[in-house]
Amino acid sequence: MKTILFFLFLLSSCDLQNRYPKEGEFCELNQNPAPCFYINFREKQMVLNEKSLPLHMIFRVKYEFNYEGKDFILDVLGEHRLGITEKGNSEYQQKIFNRKKPTKKSKE
Repeated sequence: MKTILFFLFLLSSCDLQNRYPKEGEFCELNQNPAPCFYINFREKQMVLNEKSLPLHMIFRVKYEFNYEGKDFILDVLGEHRLGITEKGNSEYQQKIFNRKKPTKKSKE
């Protein structure tokens, strides 16, 4: 009986934390100048080209948004990485965006 209770406790403590990904600015690495956008996951808002877009949450790590009449899927691939694919377009390759590092303040 103690063994069963121990395993139940162990399984209940191994759950994912109930939190949203951190907000921030994400940029594509393979282009110069790199296109960037800002996302606030808690507010479900994305700012792209100075235009605010609503995000529709599918899962805590998967969102949908519409931009210029096209539907896109945003996947949170890691703490500092996102992937965006066009919904329903098999020829559209997933674009990877990394979190922009904050600029360091110079010491004076």
